[in-house]
Amino acid sequence: MGLLTTMGLSFGILQRVAQDARTILQRRQRATQTAMVVEWQSPAPVSTAPTSASLPTGSPSPSATARATRVPSPTMRPSATATAVPTRPAPASTPDSPTGVRFAIPAIGVDAPMVEGDGWDMLKNNIGHRVGSAWPGERGNVVISAHNDVHGAIFKDLGKLQPGDEVLAYTPEGVYRYEVVSSQIVLPTDVSVIEPTDEPILTMITCYPPLVDTHRLVVTARLVE
Repeated sequence: MGLLTTMGLSFGILQRVAQDARTILQRRQRATQTAMVVEWQSPAPVSTAPTSASLPTGSPSPSATARATRVPSPTMRPSATATAVPTRPAPASTPDSPTGVRFAIPAIGVDAPMVEGDGWDMLKNNIGHRVGSAWPGERGNVVISAHNDVHGAIFKDLGKLQPGDEVLAYTPEGVYRYEVVSSQIVLPTDVSVIEPTDEPILTMITCYPPLVDTHRLVVTARLVE
């Protein structure tokens, strides 16, 4: 009887241990399943690194290149900033000259109207007066220019002038006579030849040499009467 009682107690203990083991196993399985569901439902981490609005480029855009492209300059010397000299209103226009002024250089057969400005197109068949320079007959530096190898090529023989050759400026106020005193060849960047002067002179400019135009031919004349 005692043996049966002992065996019954041992069997009960084993049942309880087995039940506890099953309970622990079931809890672990539920915990594992819950963790898997949470992990599967969690969203992927979002990168917080800043993004650029556009990718950097290693070369300028076509539009930037187009803007950077240099426009061919006219054959005359480039514009320069110079101290303004007193000027008077231009004379009334005449049929053959917008400014009412013509220049004649008998030694090289020049007789052409003067226009205000020295842009490329303005010099097609004209002599251009540099804006801001003195007016023919006035005290100061009268700066004029013309082409030597295109369009009318009015100054193609400018280099043939000799000291003493005359240059006549026909204006509504009368005729002013200048005499050539010197000539020189300078770089396009030498703007000293177009600066204002105290004495009344005439500065005539064209490109040099013809069809190459790397320099400028400058002929200076002084007012005689």
